[in-house]
Amino acid sequence: MKQIKRLIFIFAITFIVGCAKDETFTEQSLSKIDSSTKVDFMLGRKIENAYSLEYMRKSYEVLKERCEISESINIETTHLYIKLSPQDTAEMNCILADTVLELFPYPLDYELIGEGEYVVEENTTPDLYTVIPVDHNLDGRINFEILEECFIPEDYDENPDLAKLELTALYLSGNITKEQIEQEVNAKASWWKKPNGYLTVKNTSSANTNHYEAVRGVKVRVHNIVKISSMYTNSGGYYSSTKSFLTDVHYSAVFENNRGFKVWSNLGPLSPAIHNVGWHSKSGYNIAIGENSCAWPWATINNAALDYYNVICPQFNISQPYNGLRIWYLSGVAGNIIEELDIDNWEGSAPMLRKITLDAAYLAEYLFILGLLDSPALAITTASVYGVMLCMPDVFITEKNRNTNDLRRVIFHELSHASHFTEVGSLYWVQYIYQICYNVINSSGGNAYGSEQNEHNNIVGVGEMWASYFEYKCTEYYGYNYSFPDTDEWYAPQILQQIEENGDGITPQKIYNTLEYHVQSHEDLKQKLIYKYGQEQIINQAFADGGF
Repeated sequence: MKQIKRLIFIFAITFIVGCAKDETFTEQSLSKIDSSTKVDFMLGRKIENAYSLEYMRKSYEVLKERCEISESINIETTHLYIKLSPQDTAEMNCILADTVLELFPYPLDYELIGEGEYVVEENTTPDLYTVIPVDHNLDGRINFEILEECFIPEDYDENPDLAKLELTALYLSGNITKEQIEQEVNAKASWWKKPNGYLTVKNTSSANTNHYEAVRGVKVRVHNIVKISSMYTNSGGYYSSTKSFLTDVHYSAVFENNRGFKVWSNLGPLSPAIHNVGWHSKSGYNIAIGENSCAWPWATINNAALDYYNVICPQFNISQPYNGLRIWYLSGVAGNIIEELDIDNWEGSAPMLRKITLDAAYLAEYLFILGLLDSPALAITTASVYGVMLCMPDVFITEKNRNTNDLRRVIFHELSHASHFTEVGSLYWVQYIYQICYNVINSSGGNAYGSEQNEHNNIVGVGEMWASYFEYKCTEYYGYNYSFPDTDEWYAPQILQQIEENGDGITPQKIYNTLEYHVQSHEDLKQKLIYKYGQEQIINQAFADGGF
């Protein structure tokens, strides 16, 4: 896995492809602690698992002896608390493919202290922890260790004695005090609650300095040791648990969107970015992500990507990126590597690594160019290629932007590339990123796009021309006060804007519809536009004004 991480970092620094209105909340309307203040999240001491069969059976015996339980409860294993230690990409992909698994990059039977992102030591790969129903069949290729067999009560309404059982087990295991157990042991129905609340993020570009927006479609997870409930926020940022809890619970926002895409952070493919928010009331908690929170870029990226899928693509009638997109926000170790390389003006990239098709020989050639193989003739198995690529992201975003509109602009640019990919396919994109990779390795300052039109850079020029143009259309739609980007670049994206402004009915959709596989140069694009829409004089003039 260390080698996998290194490979991911190498891809991150070389494959450099360019790069519904929210419900509004105010700071005053939220009963929360603003996550602007950074507090490190860490593990404390190991604690006893109150939900283990051992403690649940002890609890039952105590209650029965005191005659405080009205009926017999069959305490048998309902869940397994397990540890996963993936040994290779194939096993990792099997784990990630199991949608039942709520994965944690840290053990659940430890004190959870503070808030923020869980940070692992450099060059280490954390084990993964989860809780599964006892009848859940894991893929046979997944190796796992059973840490404890558990009995996890859930339906208190059907059997209030289960609440007494759980509270007593929490007390016997040292997780709640005697005062708490005396207060709640009667377990009246009003005492168990389903956590709910709002997840919001600060818009740093708003004229209103207290402007918070709903974080939409993101998973909110609550748990107490191994009892876990997860749910997705709605269009207003609201979430509500389907499970009841008897005590305070630990809250976290997991940046896995129900639209199908995920935002990665320092753990890369091992886990979506997770913002631990700490212990709060079983009744609910409003999570407000401030501008200094580690989760601010993740939430902002999430909302921008969701807008691109649900609003922008339908508005302009262009193809959406494929489902299952992975967006890796580079910070920490990976971000430092990028910073040290000082690649010119790099804000993001869209290599679409999970979807491109590379045979073993082609990957060996890539790795040779990158200095990871001594010879391109060295053997790499096709299975290894497939496994590695599934652990790769589709889009990289760097740490440079802490302004809402600027970060959204970068996302719009990169997802414009992703839409382009859906039209031209894998073979086109392999040529595209190969040339960019070559440019980075062989130019001063890591100039990914080259400095001029030539037979090799032509395909790069088309991709960047389109993405820069459509980035502007997205920001224009949302009313950002931006000038047209990159007008001094050799690939001249202003050509497309000029054609749209001066042409008769040549819309962004019509321009997008010319981005076919065989359009691999400015000349190809010009001829395709003329072939489809006529208006030869206007189109020729726009290309001539742009230097083509």
